[in-house]
Amino acid sequence: YSMMVMNSMWIASELIDGCEKITRDGKPFDVYRWDKYRAVWKGMYDTLLQNCQYPPSADCRMGTKLSPLYIQVLAHRFGNPEYKALLKQCPEVGLPSRSMYHFLPDLDEAPKQYDLIFRDQYFPDFGQAYLRIGKNNQKGTFILYATDWGIHHHMDSLNIFYYWNGNEWLSDLGYLWDQPERYMTVRTAAHNLVVIDEKDQIREGRGGDLNRFVILPEKWKIADASSHAYPDASVYRRAVMLCEHSPDHHYILDLFRVQGGEVRDLLLHGPSMDYTIENAESGPWDEKLPYELKNAKRLSSTKDLTITWKGKDRNLFGLHIPENGSKNERILMTEGWGQRGVTDVGAVLPYLMRRHEGKDPHTFITIYSSSENDPFVLSSRCFQSQDENMVLCEVQTQSGKDLLVYRFGPGETVVDTPYGSLEYDGAAAWIQDTKDPKVYLYGGGALRFAGREWKACHETLTGDIESFDENGFYVSVPYDQAKDWIGRSVYIQNDRRNTGYLVKGIIKEKEGSKILTRSEDGDGFSFLGGRSWRMDDVTIYE
Repeated sequence: YSMMVMNSMWIASELIDGCEKITRDGKPFDVYRWDKYRAVWKGMYDTLLQNCQYPPSADCRMGTKLSPLYIQVLAHRFGNPEYKALLKQCPEVGLPSRSMYHFLPDLDEAPKQYDLIFRDQYFPDFGQAYLRIGKNNQKGTFILYATDWGIHHHMDSLNIFYYWNGNEWLSDLGYLWDQPERYMTVRTAAHNLVVIDEKDQIREGRGGDLNRFVILPEKWKIADASSHAYPDASVYRRAVMLCEHSPDHHYILDLFRVQGGEVRDLLLHGPSMDYTIENAESGPWDEKLPYELKNAKRLSSTKDLTITWKGKDRNLFGLHIPENGSKNERILMTEGWGQRGVTDVGAVLPYLMRRHEGKDPHTFITIYSSSENDPFVLSSRCFQSQDENMVLCEVQTQSGKDLLVYRFGPGETVVDTPYGSLEYDGAAAWIQDTKDPKVYLYGGGALRFAGREWKACHETLTGDIESFDENGFYVSVPYDQAKDWIGRSVYIQNDRRNTGYLVKGIIKEKEGSKILTRSEDGDGFSFLGGRSWRMDDVTIYE
């Protein structure tokens, strides 16, 4: 919809650019230096996938991409190197032969010397977390949606989308426009998330809060968000942890925690009907199916259940339910709605449905992996604390055995395993390769396991926001301490929602520091205000 608005606005912008009569001081107005206008175009760039298309989220059709005209405007008028790279690296850049398009000047430099930049970022007002995958973030994208309700949105709070190496693994079904069946892609059950009591999510008032957003480039990334999409649920929260072993080898831990209602269904739909199931026995399902699903098979397993799809160029997508990771669940493999456009009427996709019944809190645990030729994740199993506030997953990969720990908040700090107890009072941890461990800690605390201990360098800091402007806010933290925050997420609590920003810079003040959420060159986001802030520690042991 930015592109729809800009269809005429770009012409108006050209008309007023350089105009002297619309500024207070009489100086020529540089529309392309106006921060709010730049932000719209930057948003259109920053939400692209690596194939130069947009994810088909909400009312966005499959295959939507920047038009040749918009690529020209970005490259010629804004001048950012990554915008110029669009000319070379995105297909179909030829312009229509309409005279109005030919006023744009030629570039002074050849675009081939620039590279596209795909940023890891959380959009603080829109509420989407983009985690990029691969060397220089060039190979894939994982998205967690925590958007509030708005025009042309879907009932999709805490939905996920997964794209890797030209393959759309976990998809959003997209937009059927004005077709009579439009509701089938708008409804909650059309998305990869938990449905409570077989009901749609609410629309207005669902909110969307950021709990954690961690970026260690090309290594470890976390996004954690919650919402009020089900008003009767006291907990509706999802955390994803991306672990990269190399540019071509990674996996993602997905934890969806729910408390509320009596029936919770985690629905995940795969990319095609061409899949295999391992480590599971199938049996009939005689009960009535919800969500217009059909042809159900009940799956049971005492090991880690794995479903594998083949994609383009022998790429593999693995969906893993770890051993011990489906406690008190009934697991079904079914078929359901798969139409995504005007030419695939009657299309069917496989739907994995995991049902948990009862009023106790529950965490759905899933692992996703992508690879070329051979599976990267070989096996997995999980353990939880007695209150299920803390999850420990053991993941066996081609590179060795990893341990991942996640805590949703205050609660128990001990998980029992066959190797003994693991104790941790921080937020998240990754022990990469238990034989020769490299340890990542997030959120303070200490991790104790197998006779060893790793402590965070700093504990979590909190404080009040003294004052703010569009570029950032002021805190009573010494500059020498705050300067280490650049590139990390600062979390903001305000009256409307909890959000976060990647810190773009620090300015030394007489009594404290100014935290920049937007740099002078426009990178980052305008600060929208708030009452208080939080900064979590990241510690690495190599």
